[in-house]
Formats: sequence, C-alpha cells, structure tokens
Amino acid sequence: MKHRSLKSLLALSVLSALGACGGGGTSETGPASRLRPASETSAAPFSSQVTMAPAEGANVSGMVRIEVRGAQMANVELLPANGYAPRLGVFSISEDGTVAWLDLDSTTLPNGLINARVSAFDLPAGQAGATEVVAMPARTWNISNAGGTAPGTFTATLAAAPADNAVVSGTTRLEVRGSSLANVELLPATGYAPRLGVFNISADKTRAWLDFDSWSVTDGIRDVRISAYDVAEGQPGATEIVAMPPRRWQFSNGATSTFTASVTMAPSNGATIDGTTLLEVRGTGLENVELLPASGYLPRLGVFTISADKTHARLELNTANLPNGPVEARISAFSVAPGQPNAQEIIAMPARQWTVQNDGAALPSQWSVTPVPRSNRSPGTFYQDLNGSGTAVSHYIISNNSGGRVQTGMGIAYADGRVVDLETLQWQTARGVAINNAGQIAGIGRNNIFDVDVSQRGAARGFVYADGSATEIPVPTPIGIDPAKVAVQVADINNSGAVVGYSEYTDTDGGLKSHAFMYANGQRSELQLTGRSTATRANAISDTGFIVGDADYPDGTSRAYLYSNGVQTTYPILSGYTSSTAVDVNDNRQIVGSVYNNKQNGLIVNPRPFIIANDIMREIPLPAGASWGEATAINAQGQVVGSTYSVNTGSSVSDGAFLYSAGRTIDLNTLSAVSAAGIRIRGAVSINNVGQILVYDRNNDGLAQYYLLAPVQ
Repeated sequence: MKHRSLKSLLALSVLSALGACGGGGTSETGPASRLRPASETSAAPFSSQVTMAPAEGANVSGMVRIEVRGAQMANVELLPANGYAPRLGVFSISEDGTVAWLDLDSTTLPNGLINARVSAFDLPAGQAGATEVVAMPARTWNISNAGGTAPGTFTATLAAAPADNAVVSGTTRLEVRGSSLANVELLPATGYAPRLGVFNISADKTRAWLDFDSWSVTDGIRDVRISAYDVAEGQPGATEIVAMPPRRWQFSNGATSTFTASVTMAPSNGATIDGTTLLEVRGTGLENVELLPASGYLPRLGVFTISADKTHARLELNTANLPNGPVEARISAFSVAPGQPNAQEIIAMPARQWTVQNDGAALPSQWSVTPVPRSNRSPGTFYQDLNGSGTAVSHYIISNNSGGRVQTGMGIAYADGRVVDLETLQWQTARGVAINNAGQIAGIGRNNIFDVDVSQRGAARGFVYADGSATEIPVPTPIGIDPAKVAVQVADINNSGAVVGYSEYTDTDGGLKSHAFMYANGQRSELQLTGRSTATRANAISDTGFIVGDADYPDGTSRAYLYSNGVQTTYPILSGYTSSTAVDVNDNRQIVGSVYNNKQNGLIVNPRPFIIANDIMREIPLPAGASWGEATAINAQGQVVGSTYSVNTGSSVSDGAFLYSAGRTIDLNTLSAVSAAGIRIRGAVSINNVGQILVYDRNNDGLAQYYLLAPVQ
C-alpha cells in the first residue's frame, strides 16, 4: 500500500532541516536516503552477549535469526540448556570476531518445547583450553511448524534457469520448486565436484533458489546440472533428483573477442504493443545493435544503447513513432560500429510481427485535476499518502527557527475539500506518513527538537493515530544502547492496521544500524531476515501481509526483498546496476522499486524503476525525454506511478511523472486535462485502487501544490 519516493521533494525543502534535529545520530528521512559511516572496532577482551533471539517462552517456526555481539569470538554454538551435545546450530562469525549470526531452520527440530542456550568460545571448535561465555542463558522455546517433521513426498522441478546453449553473465537467478527439499546444488554434468553453487531453501522446503554469480567460474563453455536431495548436505541415505538435466552454458564475463548476441527482452510474436516498450540484447563484443525491418536495413526503426563492456544493449522503443497496425521487425547485432566495413551480423531476434496500437487502450480517455488544499496553518504542506477514498495525509510546517530546526504538524485532506489540522498531538513535532481506508494514520513524532544540545534532542517515535488518539509503537532495547536514542521510523500501514518500518540507532562501534519491524494488534515483532545483511528496512505492507523493503550488505550494496510468512525472497539485480530497493507491493505480490549504482550526499543517483511480477524483475520504460526515474506506488490493478528526472545531477528534485499501465508508460504531463489545468506535474506520490493519483507541482513561491488526478468514469 505504501508510496514512498527515494528522493522526495521534501529533501529540498524540509527533510534536510528535520535531519538537523538530531536525536542520537538518527534522522527522519526516508529509508533509502542514508549514507552509513564505516565503523572501527578497537581491541577488547573476550566477551559475548546475545543481541537478537526469540524471547523466553516464544513460539518458533520457519527461519529464525539469532545474533551475538562481542569481541574475540572464535566459535559460537546453539546448545542444549545443559551439556554440549547435540549441537543445535553453529554460528557464522565476522572476520574481526565481533559479530556472530545463525539463521536457524527450526523445521530441523521436532515440534514441542526445547531448552537451549547460546555459548561463545575464544578458541575454534575442538581446540583445548577454550573459555566459554554463555551469551544467552537457557531459554524455553515452543517449536511449532505446520505439518510437524513427518517426511512427505520428495519432488523437485526446475522453475527458472538459462536455456541450453545460453550465454550466461553477471548474476543469474536459478530456482527449483518441489517438496521436502533439504539440499539443492549446481553441479557439473557428471560427478559431484566441484560444486558450483548451493541453493537457499525456504522454511517449508518447497522452494530453493540461487542467485548464481557467474563471475565465480572462468569464461568458456561448461556443462552443468542441478540436483536436489531429501537430506541435508553430508548426511547418508540421500535420494537425488536431477531437477535440471545437463545443459551447456557459455560463461562470458571477461574481455573477449568472441562476438555473440541473443535477445533477452522483447514482445512475443503476435503481441500488441503501445507506449514505450523495452527491448534488450545480451552478448559479447557488441558494437552496434539495431531494430530493423524483417528484411533489408532501411528504415532503421531504432538504435540500441550499448554498455561500456559491450555485453548489454537496450532500446526504449517509443511506438508512437510507428504507425498503428502490423509491423514486422528483427533485431540485428553487428561486430563493428555503424558505417565500418567488414561487419559481422547476428540476428539476435528473428523477424516477429507486432501490432502497434497507440490509442490509449487500458487507460481512461478523460481525467480530472483537482487541487488538494494546503493546511490552514501553513502554505508549506507536503502530502505523503493517499487512501482508497481519495483522502490524503500530510505534514505541514509550523515554524522554522534560525537554527534550521523545523516544527511540523500532521494534517488530513478529505476528498470533499475539507482539511483538518491535527497539530503535533502529544509531541513537539509530528508528521503523517501513511493512511489506510479506515482513516488510521501511521506517523512519526519527536520531542525536545529545539534543545541546543544535539545529544538531548528526542529520537523519532512511531505511532498509529485512530479515533482521535495516537498510540506509540514500542521502542526496542538493543544491548548496550540507551532506548532514548533509538529512533522508530514508520513507513506504511495496511487496511488491517498493521504497520511496518524500522528501528535505527548508533551502535557502540559508531555505525548506524537499522532493523525492520512490524507492529500489529498492539504487538511489535522484528522481521527475522536471513543473509549477511548489516541493516534492514521495511518500506511497505500489503493487505495480504506481503512486506517489502531493502537490506544493506558488507560490500556497500543494497538489495530489495519480500518477506511473507517467515520466508524471505531477495531479488537479483538488473544487469548494469549494483543495488535495489522495493518501495511498494500489492496483494498480487507485484512489487515496485528502483535500481541504482551509487549515492551522492545520501541521495540515490540515476535510479531506474522496476516491477517484479511472478518473482521476475523487469525495468519499467521511462517516458521520452526522461533520463532517470523511480517507481513510488502500485495499486491492485498493477498500475504503477513514479517520478522522473531529466538531468543526471543527483538532485532530489524530480521534474516529471509517469503512469505505467498494461505494459504502457505514459508521461502524465501529456494528458490534456493536465495541460488545460495549466500545471506541470513534478512528481507522483501515490495511486489508489480506483486509479486516483496524488501528484504535485511547484508554485511561483517555490512550495509544492498537490493535485488529485482522477480518471473520469
């Protein structure tokens, strides 16, 4: 349901000032707008303390993250309350011995009560003379996994992998589905060594996936298979199913004189196309790639942009430049630049017939543009979210003192034109973040924002506003951290009143940490995300409980994820990018967000929007003239809105907006109703399930004016 921009207008006018309010080194800016400082750890004596684990008496199911922090840890184990056997789990440990983590698959344990402790040792396992620190004294957990541990039928079927004879480069998603999956491996066509990759497996053992980094193998031709097993690695009596019989793949990542080309994205033969359509070719030694008639070389229908390493070519085909009706086209790649002699041609896509239909199909022909009133208190009003009835929630500037500290209040604008200013509630400053169809609001409040001593300014406090009062979301208590310095940032609320967001604080090592959470039915729970992420954020939640967000990793990249029923799915990055973030999700598990490569001054630079459907990420084509863009929201029909940027400056100010519907990208500023209103849409914030879009322009005073862009039935 949520609709958050990576680089919102607020960064220009308000959020930078809000960030100056301090509060334990945290800020109130959006989840993707931070640069995290590197941390240094000085020498310290052997110590160990659990920082993340299920509470005493907790029900445990699926995959559970347990984390320990300390110094000079060499071995950390999950053990019975007494004794040392059987070991229930062995932790991974960071190179500096300060962090240990275990993603415990509780389905490997019998259902029922279990007593367990976590012990840390200053020597590796098996070495004599080790000192033991009980990082977590014995706790009783109730293991509760649906279906118990009774073995079921063992099946395995390939769901995703490159075709036989495919060219493989970069990161490739491999996926197997079945039942009772205990171990899945990418192996040579014959034999069992060397293992080329080991798959992640879902808690219910029905799905296995591997984001295979093809850089881990040398370039060249290799025959591989995927095998699944019904017992864990190293256990006897394994049954093997060859989920993918041997396929021959050509690995191609390094510099090479080999010339190859194959189409990876294009409408199928017989498809109807309109708007902007993305075409993509991958290979090696690409110098020129063109969209051409089925035969001959004129007229050229489009020329592809080619990556610096000459392995990736893309064309955002504006079908408005083609006449309506049938067109036959092929895609040809050439080994030399245009006009150069001795070109070798590869037909990457043999001729296909498409029907061009640029008549506004799947989009209403008429729209209305209605101004959303500003707050009665201030012209500086910034709307953040839109619910199903067209009601919007905002924050508005109350004061901005000479120290650059901004005081804001929370407001509501109803579809009938009424505006209600809720002021700051029980805080010194407050702002609305998200609103659901019942009118419940997720927001953020702070106190002591004017204290001269930055360290004494209050940290952000998340709350839910309903029926005239605000309920504060509980603050977590990380080991060794003053709870007063822990910020609680909310991001979204669904129609059941469940809220997601993240907690943020400066750790004892000086690094900025964040942990994703959900708040529902009066209870706060931390998302048990797997992998070696250093920080996690939850950005949106659907009515069906799908949660999306992003996680940071030690190499400085971020990855979009989906979390559902205790199972986390982390998505591979589109070629040419290093990071991704997911900002919204609908009930059909369609996800939108942006991919990017780096940040400047805490802001994401050069984002491109994506949509994930059927667990496959695809880039959303941008309108003509837009250099970069980001998706901000998706509705139940799969319609996506976002903002665009025409210059590559790292600026937080967008200058256009788009609607992506039924495979077509529309520049909202080309709608006749927008032109008639005499406005220039600078960004799209949200879209609801009836197709109403919350957009904004900037007036001559430099402040935002918001509008409700609605289809006319």
